[in-house]
Amino acid sequence: LVFVEGQLTCAEGLDPGQTFKCFSKSLAPEKNGTVSIDLDFRQIAGDMRFQITASSGFLISKARWVINTDSAAALGPWTIISSQVFLATQPAFALEFDGNCCDATLWFVFQVVVCGSDNSCTALSSQRSVNMMCLGQPCSGYLSSFGPTLDCPTCLASEPPILVTINAQGTPIKPRVSGVNCNINNLPHGGYYYNESDFMALVIDSGKPLMRYPGGTVANYLLTSTGFLDLHNIERSDAYARNNDDILANRGASGYDMIDFNAMVDSLGLASSIVLNIYTEPVENTIAYLDQLKRWGRQIDLIELGNELFFPEYYDVFPNERAYLDRVATLRPEIKSRFPNCKLGLIVPNQVYTDPRIAGFAPNAPARLLRWIDAAAANASNYDAVIIHTYSTSGIEQQDESYSAATLGALSYATNQWFKTIDYLKKKFPNSEIWVTEFNVKDYTPISLPNTLQTTYLGAIHNDILLLRASLEPKITLANWHSFSKFMLPSGNRQRRRTNMYQHFSLIKMALNNASHIMPVTVTGLEEERRGKFGPFSRVEGAFLSKSGGRQGLLILVSKSDVEIPLGALRWSSRSLSPPKIVLDGAIQIGLSESFATQEEALGDQFEFSRVDGPSSCLQNNTLCPYTLNLIPLL
Repeated sequence: LVFVEGQLTCAEGLDPGQTFKCFSKSLAPEKNGTVSIDLDFRQIAGDMRFQITASSGFLISKARWVINTDSAAALGPWTIISSQVFLATQPAFALEFDGNCCDATLWFVFQVVVCGSDNSCTALSSQRSVNMMCLGQPCSGYLSSFGPTLDCPTCLASEPPILVTINAQGTPIKPRVSGVNCNINNLPHGGYYYNESDFMALVIDSGKPLMRYPGGTVANYLLTSTGFLDLHNIERSDAYARNNDDILANRGASGYDMIDFNAMVDSLGLASSIVLNIYTEPVENTIAYLDQLKRWGRQIDLIELGNELFFPEYYDVFPNERAYLDRVATLRPEIKSRFPNCKLGLIVPNQVYTDPRIAGFAPNAPARLLRWIDAAAANASNYDAVIIHTYSTSGIEQQDESYSAATLGALSYATNQWFKTIDYLKKKFPNSEIWVTEFNVKDYTPISLPNTLQTTYLGAIHNDILLLRASLEPKITLANWHSFSKFMLPSGNRQRRRTNMYQHFSLIKMALNNASHIMPVTVTGLEEERRGKFGPFSRVEGAFLSKSGGRQGLLILVSKSDVEIPLGALRWSSRSLSPPKIVLDGAIQIGLSESFATQEEALGDQFEFSRVDGPSSCLQNNTLCPYTLNLIPLL
């Protein structure tokens, strides 16, 4: 801290233009609603006095001092207080207060007393004010916002209210980032086909997303030359034999082909991408398939050069990165000669996401995968994009975990690894687009529990977050929710039923379709983050969708909390803009089904959910219900 003309002023290098920004930490809610000033007084030779006073509009009923705020034991007693003396060796303090506010100005007065060797003392002071715009209720313990304007609604005991700040600068929405991985023909007994009315209706009601054909792993085994799945892999042969029986029964001896898919794409006006089989098909068959697509008049815009071919399952053909790069180098001119405007995606290992050592540049990162990544980076200029799949697998390794434990693991991992992964890819492939052509949680069924994680309500909440993150990242130009085959599943008497995955995806996709720009949202003010096996994660995440980049649009907030979260203030990042106005009549909330006795049961269900169109009980009370997807119109 420096002293200028007898006044306590801002620390050097910090912006003094905004209230409280001149301190090392802004005035903001901290643990237990603490307002933290966090000044460093070790440079001051003498005692320091802190004083809080208020105008007549704000009555301080009680307050207490907190020394070294990371220690709960340091909390002092509650008392009516006007000043307090600290020793210069105490580096930080905070103040909690209860008060009763109406429209008023709250003044914070800081006073430093500097004493010389002759015991003469000089008082240096600085005054800061903040306007309180209250709703007429008491403010019981928490500030809901910080900065020059504070909103002070009724506070709840469980959590302090959150402040939602919308970035006033948006980026255009990319429709191909809200795509789906088809995987349709990879369903034994109960799959459906592209010309079925149920399938067509599901595509339309899902917002007509980009379709990735034919899917993921199945793309490496579907023989375009025969229309059936290759059976050479012993571990997959039983399941794929059942798939082939189903194909034969429904499609006849000609097997599965792309004709129905082409017809569906054309009739509905869909975008699509293709995953080439370069594993079980020889190069000449792949070239013949490209010729067939050309004869059909297909405009192929996006091609993935195989699917996850870095796994040990494919070592017989691709024992190393060189074998893979040689194969795709052979196919590249064949593709470009037939489809010159087609973009090509090059595979990088999923472990960039699933193994934190890689994006963390750890010295013990797997050498084989690092060689693959480096070789792909060296050849990236010949291709348009790098392909990654982001499955939050780590943190939920125990097969007997509950759905609640898996929720903590998946959301913890996604929070702590997603941005590291994308940043790593941007550094390694600075001139390449990023295609996240599959994303979801780990696909396993906990012991004694009925449903695989990918089909549960948990999976839907996890994917809501990754879809918004992908939409906000400019380098990501293609992303697919995994998978469309999980949007409608057999239930009970094998009647097909739309799932929670469908409900969440379709709501966000329709909102994206009706907007032109997406803007990031910052959520602050929560008492603490939730904590999983891979560290803390935020309780609320979201984005703002706007038409033509304006201020009218749809605020999407996803609650990842197991308790209600009070909503405090909404504001724009530009302080010159008036705060947005909520229109609750147009709001939509999707949440856990109320038909279950516990959150655990609801998190693990495939089909049951609750939906409220209009003001839900939570939104009416300025809260977000646990594990909800909220779409809130703003004016």
